[in-house]
Formats: sequence, C-alpha cells, structure tokens
Amino acid sequence: MHPISVRDISKSFMTKKGPIPALKKVSFVVKEGEIFGLLGPNGAGKTTLINIMLNLLTPDDGRVRIFGQKPGPGVASIINVVSGGSQFHWALTPNQILKYYAELYDIKDPDKRIAELASLLEISDLMENKFGWLSTGEKLRVSFAKALLNKPKLLLLDEPTLGMDPDVARKVRREMRRLNEEGTTILLTSHYMHEVEQLCDRIAFLYQGEIVDIGEVKDVKLKHFTTYDIVLTLNKRPSRAFAEMHGLRVKEDVVRATLDSEEALSRLIAAVHTAGYKIRDIGMKKPTLEDYFIKVIKK
Repeated sequence: MHPISVRDISKSFMTKKGPIPALKKVSFVVKEGEIFGLLGPNGAGKTTLINIMLNLLTPDDGRVRIFGQKPGPGVASIINVVSGGSQFHWALTPNQILKYYAELYDIKDPDKRIAELASLLEISDLMENKFGWLSTGEKLRVSFAKALLNKPKLLLLDEPTLGMDPDVARKVRREMRRLNEEGTTILLTSHYMHEVEQLCDRIAFLYQGEIVDIGEVKDVKLKHFTTYDIVLTLNKRPSRAFAEMHGLRVKEDVVRATLDSEEALSRLIAAVHTAGYKIRDIGMKKPTLEDYFIKVIKK
C-alpha cells in the first residue's frame, strides 16, 4: 500500500476563454519511506496536484489514494503539509497557533513538543510576536513547526525552504532527512535544484500538466546528458600526438576531455601515467539537476 497513488488525474479550470487544463492524466506512485521530488516550472500543476491530495480540490477525472484511502478526514491525522504560501491569522502568536494545532492533533505534552520545534527552527524568541509581524522566512518556519507537530507518516512539502536564511534552510533539510530516516515519507516540490538533488530518491518532472520524466535522479539526467567534462592539471604540457590520440583540449599543462563513462576516465588516467605524466590536480563537472531542468524546459 503506497503512501501516495495517483492515477490518471486530470483537472481544468474555467476561464472566460474556456477551460484551461492544469493536469492531464497524471499518474505515479510514491513508495513508502522515500523522498519523492515533484519538479516543474511555475504553472506546471504541482500545487494543484497537492491540493487534490489534501482534498482541497476535486479532480475532473482519475483518482488519488493516500495509504489506500481517499483524501479526507480518514487520513488527516497521519499527514501534514508545508506550503511557501501558508498563512495564519495575523493577530495570533506562533505559540497560540501551535497550541491550537497541537490540540487538534491530540499531541501529548504539547508544551514540550512545541518547545522542541521552536528550538529546532530557531523561532523561540518569536513565539509571543504576532504572526503578521513576522518576515516571510519566519512565517514559513512557523508553518513547518505546525507540520511537524503530529510526526506525520506522510509530509507534503510545497517549496518548504522558500525565503529561509541559508543556515535555517540547512537545518530544515537536515530535519527532513532525519524524519525520513525515522520512517516519514516525503513529497517535495522545490525550485532549489541542489535541495532536490541532495534529498530526493526519485523525481517526476511536471510540464504543462503532464509528467515528461520520472525515475531516480541519476537515471533521469542520463536521458538528457550522456557525457561529462574532466579537467587534469599535469606536471607538464602533453605532446600534440598524445593529446590528439585521446581527444584532449590542451592549454599549457591543463588538459580537458569530454567523457561518456567512468571506464573512459579510468582509461585516460592510466594512459596519462603510462605516457610518463603526473597528475597534480583533477576536476570533474557532471551535469546537475539544474542543468537538466533548464534543458527540459528548452526542449
């Protein structure tokens, strides 16, 4: 029984010009215990899909199951959500907000749990300030604290570190990893590609309401990038014959090559040593998820 099962979900929104499709027969599953990344540009349908999972929107066609159940009250106690646009009443304090939700989730020893989360997310000194006075990053930290109150089995994260200071964002990512290691399944949307690459087991790329790629990060990238660049700094400039034989681009004692496998790198290093050169430095540039994102959008 998968934490999330999405089958042939379609959703359109009516406008004066007629229906605008937001999702077109989207299907995928999120396996138990994984961090699954849902990527795509603005307007791709990511938030629409999350709202369907939360029973805030009804799909036109298809179905979603959360741990085998329809989205709704039956699964509300074991899931939670963080959205970059989350809002609470401006006049309430974080302490009041978290106590309210702790009561809803029937949290045992709520004061202890709230104190733990306030310390983790560095909002202890903000707990009695009005929510409306907080910065965007501070508001998001309060939202994240709310989402962790019930130690959910499934956590839906829609741009969770948007607007956070880098050091706090790093702590949030560390907490996400810790939660995942303890058994929480996570669905993550983010425009921070390094965050997705660092955290996610698998990704799905949503574009104009359709999934165009799905799989492990490294496998998905290999569909679009079959080579990588290597830079070697040698003890001296290699001969022209050696450079031509191995397809090297040479500038003084620095050589560059474009390779298609780790075996090709091993062969090149062996050839360098056999020819009597010494490697003083080595650098490698493999395609990142950001490179992949840009290439898919251009296509």
